[in-house]
Amino acid sequence: MTNDPITVDIGNCFLLSLSNRVYLLSRSPNLLEFLICRRQIQCQLIIVYQILPYLAQNL
Repeated sequence: MTNDPITVDIGNCFLLSLSNRVYLLSRSPNLLEFLICRRQIQCQLIIVYQILPYLAQNL
């Protein structure tokens, strides 16, 4: 098991897998983004405004 981030480009969105969380990041800044949690972590609803470049610089 690795904690390295994995990104998947699916058109308008990115899937970013990091640790035990999978982030759905959209290129459109007006969309709600979901934090999809795995295992026993409770799911939350978050808003992401094109933070993929920020994450890439700050991991």
